[in-house]
Amino acid sequence: MRHTFTLLTFLIGSLVFSQSYDTDLLSKDFHKGRREALRKLMPDSSCTVFFTNPERQRANDTKYLYHQDPNFYYLTGLLEPNAVLFIFKEPQTFYDTIVTNELIFCSG
Repeated sequence: MRHTFTLLTFLIGSLVFSQSYDTDLLSKDFHKGRREALRKLMPDSSCTVFFTNPERQRANDTKYLYHQDPNFYYLTGLLEPNAVLFIFKEPQTFYDTIVTNELIFCSG
C-alpha cells in the first residue's frame, strides 16, 4: 500500500509540473525551416531584424512572467529576453572568415 501511495504521489506531481510554460517545445529543425521559408520570400540583398519582447516589471520588486515575442520564438525557439535576430537573404562574410546568413545576439 505504501509503494502504491508513493507511486501515485510521484505521478500526480509529474502531471502538475509538466503543465508549466512551454512544455511542448518544437524541434530546432522546425525553426530552421521557418527561417529558410522566410528567406525565400525576401527580396535580393535584404535583411530582416527581429527583436525579443522586453521584460516587464509590475512594481519595484515584482516582475511579470516573461512571454517571448511570438515571431521571434517561431523563428528561433529561444525564450531568452534581450536578444535580436538578423536574417540575411544571401550569405554574409564577417571578419574575413565567418560566412553566415543569420546572426543572433543575446545580452544578459
